[in-house]
Amino acid sequence: MNKWIELSVDTATAAALYGLADHMTCSGFESLEIQDGEEWAERSAGLSPELMDDDVREGFVGLRRVKLYFPDTPAGREDAALCRACVAAFDPALAVTVEFRGEDGWFDNWKRYYLPTPVGKRLLIQPEWLPVDNPEGCVVYLSNPGVCFGTGTHATTRLCLSFLEKAVQGGETLLDIGCGSGILAVCGLLLGAERAAAVDIDPLAVDVTLANATRNGITEGRLRTHCLDVCRDGLPGAPYDLVTANLTADVIRAILPSLPGLVEPGGRVIFSGILDTRAAEVAGHIQAAGFVVMETKEEDGWAALLYRRGP
Repeated sequence: MNKWIELSVDTATAAALYGLADHMTCSGFESLEIQDGEEWAERSAGLSPELMDDDVREGFVGLRRVKLYFPDTPAGREDAALCRACVAAFDPALAVTVEFRGEDGWFDNWKRYYLPTPVGKRLLIQPEWLPVDNPEGCVVYLSNPGVCFGTGTHATTRLCLSFLEKAVQGGETLLDIGCGSGILAVCGLLLGAERAAAVDIDPLAVDVTLANATRNGITEGRLRTHCLDVCRDGLPGAPYDLVTANLTADVIRAILPSLPGLVEPGGRVIFSGILDTRAAEVAGHIQAAGFVVMETKEEDGWAALLYRRGP
């Protein structure tokens, strides 16, 4: 039986919750789960009873928790110790709870906390283990992320998807830089893009993207995956009509010199993963690179920016 180390950190406010999550992600700890009781309560309101256990609902009241997972191996225990030090660097007052788990059903317990998530007017992020309730006839993205990859519920992904579901009208070529689970590339194809490329420097992200594409019926010919650094290696098939970059502010700045060659003149770029306190700074750099602002959105302390490449 596989063993796992579960680290839990409770915070007092939503700002601290998402600040800690961003700090951990930027520090390289990407296998995390965010449990935001307030945001969860808003999304769960009105759900039919079969989609929600009462004990789950009660357990989420007032909860603001980040969980991280590591294999119970020498390397995993070392990473867990580094993770605790990283939490202390963010806020020494935060307590870290450590649990050792086996895979005797526990590893699937997280599924109880994920709910269908509508995005805009056309898209529904649907956990594949739940019955589909889709009276609006939305495009459905089937999600089964495990504990290591995004579900589409975090504000940065929701903001990006909200721009994407309006921008894709049919027939576009799409590039997803830093694809992670591939949710943006796959949703773009489900919404009507003709073909997409998904790029990440992590080979595991590329493998997960292909698995999620298969789960959602995307054929190999419509999605190409690449494990590379776009700043260093470029990308075959460029330029694209639409580019998504759900990254961090600093990574966005790093890719900007390469970006004009990846986007068709007049093409659109969706930037997300930006703390709202840095949105104005990042926007200035994007405009200096030759892009024209179209729209901005903010949610839960995060910002997303929609730009068009100038002629």
